[in-house]
Amino acid sequence: MFPPVLVQMLDRLESEILADRVSEESRRWLASCGLTVEQMQNQMDPVYTPARKIHLYHCDHRGLPLALISKEGTTEWCAEYDEWGNLLNEENPHQLQQLIRLPGQQYDEESGLYYNRHRYYDPLQGRYITQDPIGLKGGWNLYTYPLSPVNSMDPLGLYEFKSKNIDDIGIFALAMCNGESINENKEYGGLICKKQGEYFPMNPISSNDNDSVDL
Repeated sequence: MFPPVLVQMLDRLESEILADRVSEESRRWLASCGLTVEQMQNQMDPVYTPARKIHLYHCDHRGLPLALISKEGTTEWCAEYDEWGNLLNEENPHQLQQLIRLPGQQYDEESGLYYNRHRYYDPLQGRYITQDPIGLKGGWNLYTYPLSPVNSMDPLGLYEFKSKNIDDIGIFALAMCNGESINENKEYGGLICKKQGEYFPMNPISSNDNDSVDL
C-alpha cells in the first residue's frame, strides 16, 4: 500500500503530463527523486486515440439507417430490416458500431432490445415490453407499437405519430430534441420528409458547437 499523499501526487502528475502542463512544483518534486518529466513520460502507457472517420447515413423513408457511406463515396456498412425493425442481414467489414434503429430507437447490445426513450421495444414481437407510462389513457393495450410501422412511427415511445400537416411534424421534431439542445447548449437540426401525402421527421442530429448544424 502506498501512502495516500503519494498516490495523490502521482495521480496529479499523470494528469499534468497527459495535459502537457507540468507545474514547477511537480518538476521540483521529480528532481528531488532524481527523475525528469521525460523519464516519467517514457514509463507511462501511451494514450490510445482511436482513428476518427466521418460517415454519412443513408436511411429509408422512416429514418431507419440502411447504409453508412464514407466521404469517398464507398459503402462501409449496410443492413436490411423487416417492417418491424428486425435486422435480417448486415454487412460490416470494418466492424463499425451502428446502433440507431427506427426513429427514436437505439439498439441495446446486452438485451437485444431497442431503447425507445421512454421504454423498450422488442422487434421480434413488434411490441413494447415496457408498459405505456400513461397507463390505460393510451388505450387498452399497454404494450402496442404502431400497427402500420411502414407508415407510422413512435420516436418517443409514447404514442403513434403521423401527419399530413408539415407544421405539426415540425413542432413534433422540435419536441424530440429541445430538451437535449438546452441541456447540452448545442444546436440540433434535421429533415422533414414526405411520402404518399404524409410528413415525417428524420432523427435530429447535433452540431459540435452551439452555433449551427450541418445536414
